[in-house]
Amino acid sequence: MSPRPSGQLDRALQSLTLDVHADSMRRRHMLADGYSGEFEQQFQVNISGTAGNVWGFVDQAFSFEFPFLWAPLQRRSSFKTPHFRCGIELTNPQPTLVLLHAHVIGWFQSPELWVIGANVRFAVCAPTVVTTAVAYNAIAHLAFEGYASLPQGVSDL
Repeated sequence: MSPRPSGQLDRALQSLTLDVHADSMRRRHMLADGYSGEFEQQFQVNISGTAGNVWGFVDQAFSFEFPFLWAPLQRRSSFKTPHFRCGIELTNPQPTLVLLHAHVIGWFQSPELWVIGANVRFAVCAPTVVTTAVAYNAIAHLAFEGYASLPQGVSDL
């Protein structure tokens, strides 16, 4: 039987005391006005209609609560626009295949070149439908992630 690794008790005590305090301080800093850092801004959009065997689409604009900034010195990523993720939740699944997709077709920028919003295109198609269109209801879950900050001079939104 090998002896206990040296310093294990010290590391456990540090984790229980100092790390908890550091996490508390970090959270307090993140909740303060004017915090700049990594943010994820999420949207949920109800989409419904009928889908045929050719693609149909609609565009929708989204405004961000916190503008995204290009900050290559503050974060490891050098992307100039936020990272975009999308998931589709069908709320009335049909036996017929209905394809839904969302993608960014443009970014809205302020005069300072902050990314303040996105234009998203929602597309739908039911490729196996021959004659009658299929009704669908869904929720699109959109997430935009990147380095963001409260705009200068804004105390509350």
